[in-house]
Amino acid sequence: MKYLIYSEVLRLYFEQFGGVASVSLVCEPNGKSKGYGFITFESAETVAKVLKQVHVLDHRQVNNIFTVNYWSFLT
Repeated sequence: MKYLIYSEVLRLYFEQFGGVASVSLVCEPNGKSKGYGFITFESAETVAKVLKQVHVLDHRQVNNIFTVNYWSFLT
């Protein structure tokens, strides 16, 4: 992910697939992005839509790594 991508850009892009609960970019102590982050979606259906295609932002492919929040199944 390019270092100039901001969390709001990611939120706006991925909201086209459904609800986005949070976006968090990982940064260096000086505030510069490390080039990766985490997006939490509001539903499994949204995740399924996102994972069905390749995403390109600012001419770079976004790598999808899917994880499950097991705590959400307990509530």
